[in-house]
Amino acid sequence: MAKNRIRELREAAGLSVRAAAKRLGVSHVSLGRYESGEVKPRVGAIIEMAKAYKVSQEEVVACFESKTEAPDAA
Repeated sequence: MAKNRIRELREAAGLSVRAAAKRLGVSHVSLGRYESGEVKPRVGAIIEMAKAYKVSQEEVVACFESKTEAPDAA
């Protein structure tokens, strides 16, 4: 679930919501919406989360992928 995993990444990086939001260039309200799963972040925010949380971009994207989304048919 996005709200739990993305919050875990932020907390593991030792960042408060306000400190992380400042580093990401978003409001703390927007970051809260990302963490609650209410809103999916834009690509730029995902890139900045990966940098700030010291994880791969893929790991951040995985936090927001729906478990019900079917893989693309090849």
